[in-house]
Amino acid sequence: MTVYVMGDMHGDFDPIFTVLSYIEFKKEDILCLLGDSGLNYDVHPKEKGYIDTNKSLYIKHSLNDGLYRCLGFLPTLLIVHGNHEARANTVAGYEKKIWNEGIVYVQMEYSNLLFAKDGEIYTIDDHTFLVCGGAYSVDKEQRIRWFRDEQPDLQIQKQVLKHIHSHIDYVLTHTVPLKYVPTERLLNAFDQKKVDQSTEIFLDKLESNLDYTHWYAGHFHCDKKVNDKFDILYHSIERVGDEDEISFSK
Repeated sequence: MTVYVMGDMHGDFDPIFTVLSYIEFKKEDILCLLGDSGLNYDVHPKEKGYIDTNKSLYIKHSLNDGLYRCLGFLPTLLIVHGNHEARANTVAGYEKKIWNEGIVYVQMEYSNLLFAKDGEIYTIDDHTFLVCGGAYSVDKEQRIRWFRDEQPDLQIQKQVLKHIHSHIDYVLTHTVPLKYVPTERLLNAFDQKKVDQSTEIFLDKLESNLDYTHWYAGHFHCDKKVNDKFDILYHSIERVGDEDEISFSK
């Protein structure tokens, strides 16, 4: 079994289809998306939470259709929560299930698309994966949809920090610890002094105290190897456990 990791898609899955055309992806393999997949962005608010719109269902269908055309089967995707999408547990039709010793959310019609619960640890092929999604949207005033719970709240942070005295093999987050923010990727159109960096500060605390093997994050729309233990990914794909080998989509 091989676990692969990619970054933000925002509903454009061509980078996934491109890389799958030249890697040997097997049925037992897993592809992790590090947030802002675009799958739960086009949802409609209701009294409690959200419901899928026709566009949202179309996006999920088009992803699975493309995956099947590429591979001849539907692979398992583990999807981290981003800041530009609703949390899966707030969208009607998602059910909670146990997968690899952790909680995920899944719609039965798209049972290969697993949405990770923040703070969970998944044990995959004897390796532990700690997940924590979310970030602040600097462009929330310009967006049609903005989700108030985009960042991990104090309860989620407390759950994640429970693991700082453990060894974790791999960490999957949407944004990065404050010390690793790629300042060259910050948007000049926004006053960075007004950006809420509470999630990055929280992840800084986690990173400084956690014994981990490797950390993967997205959010900043760049492919960057920060150091030997930390990668920021966008449209590249990385094989977990083989961090020196990164294949870039063209």
